[in-house]
Amino acid sequence: MLKKTKSSLLWRVEGAALPGASYVFGTMHMRHSRAFQNLEAVYAAISSVVAYAAEFNLQDAETGVCPQLLLLPEGTSLQQYLPPRKYQKLKKILQKTVQLNLDLLQYQRPLLLSNLIEERLLALDMPYSPDEHLWQYANQLGKRLHGIETLQEQLAVLQGIPINYQVQSLFATVRNFPRYRRHLLRMARWYEQGDLQQLYQATRRGTHRLRRLLLYDRNLLMANRIADLIQQQTAFCAIGAAHMAGAKGVLRLLKLKGLSINPVNL
Repeated sequence: MLKKTKSSLLWRVEGAALPGASYVFGTMHMRHSRAFQNLEAVYAAISSVVAYAAEFNLQDAETGVCPQLLLLPEGTSLQQYLPPRKYQKLKKILQKTVQLNLDLLQYQRPLLLSNLIEERLLALDMPYSPDEHLWQYANQLGKRLHGIETLQEQLAVLQGIPINYQVQSLFATVRNFPRYRRHLLRMARWYEQGDLQQLYQATRRGTHRLRRLLLYDRNLLMANRIADLIQQQTAFCAIGAAHMAGAKGVLRLLKLKGLSINPVNL
């Protein structure tokens, strides 16, 4: 296992068969100012390479996602997954705490509701996430733009999460909003500190029996595609920070391919 995974969000990837130095950077999918600290070295790394790769090609999202992929199975709503009393309790808490009308959102997948709750709880103060910001920066520099995964693959992961599991997670979140908000702020602080190990461990604990679907399988896929991409051209690859550390993390998987992986000070 890499022993320095706590030290940086930005890692230089080099190898004898590569055309030059490439980079892997851990992003955080939230519009919070803590995710935008110390980006000078990140900008410099993007400027030095030929291509920029996000988790998926953000231009694909701009063309529109089929709404049915984001909704519960046809003919169902959240009311059918919760007893009436629990549904009313959930509705009351969401309205009071984060001003969300559950009746208007009950046809969405619960995981998307959790994302909305996260945005309201953190009082997000940026108009975009780091993923979007860095994509636009690379685009302005004229870099070749790539997606490491496809949008369809990411949506397939969403659809692979059992609905009952999503419902249970949603209800666990609203049962104790202060505790959940503290958890989110801890994650933001660890990100600001570049503590990949803490981010990985927290995500690993939170995904429970879905670790293979949400973490390990995706880590392997991303590591293989990053390795293929950087053999063809130098690239800056931005992925969720929780995917980087750990025995099955992207950094270690790249190292097992014989590549040199070193942290860059931010």
